[in-house]
Amino acid sequence: MPDVLAWNDNPNNAIGTEYIIMGRAPGVLLHDRWSTMSGKQYVGCVRSFAQLTQQMASLRFPAYGSLCLGDVPVETPRMIDLGDVYFIGPHCGRGYWPVVAGDVRNYDREQRDQGPCTFHACAYEHEHSN
Repeated sequence: MPDVLAWNDNPNNAIGTEYIIMGRAPGVLLHDRWSTMSGKQYVGCVRSFAQLTQQMASLRFPAYGSLCLGDVPVETPRMIDLGDVYFIGPHCGRGYWPVVAGDVRNYDREQRDQGPCTFHACAYEHEHSN
């Protein structure tokens, strides 16, 4: 796992946005190794990706939204506590927030529920809105 060298979650910092600076991860890029791998190595690599994907797909959250740190100041009704230092807050996708004031594409569209959303229809709407 690469080291976190610096981070700031305040958009009002000196550079004007949240950021994270991480050290280089050890190892070799898969892209650089792919053409030299044996068939057995291909299968092992794909199997590893499948196992990781299965683990990620099995994670369950109580709502659909953005995963945030618990020390970010957000209105209490708009967050769901995950019991540690994290919470699920409003969705940060651009489709849920008017990004250009006066854009005529926003006039006919009702404001989407920015979340967090606790029912399946929100996830369906997000997946099919792009």
